[in-house]
Amino acid sequence: MPQRGEDKADGMRLQKPHPNLVPEASRAVQAHIGDRLRRMFDEVVEEPIPDKLKLLLDNLEKTGES
Repeated sequence: MPQRGEDKADGMRLQKPHPNLVPEASRAVQAHIGDRLRRMFDEVVEEPIPDKLKLLLDNLEKTGES
């Protein structure tokens, strides 16, 4: 039988979050993270598609047409 504070599945102790920690990020932090992610992924979207990947996509498209 699991002891208090243990998970029934594997006996590992589950820790409760520290009461001083805020589980939700403030709106300003969320906006900052969103801005950084958008900038990072905008750069990725602008990168050219490698020739090998284009060839694979073309081949997949052709096999799907038959």
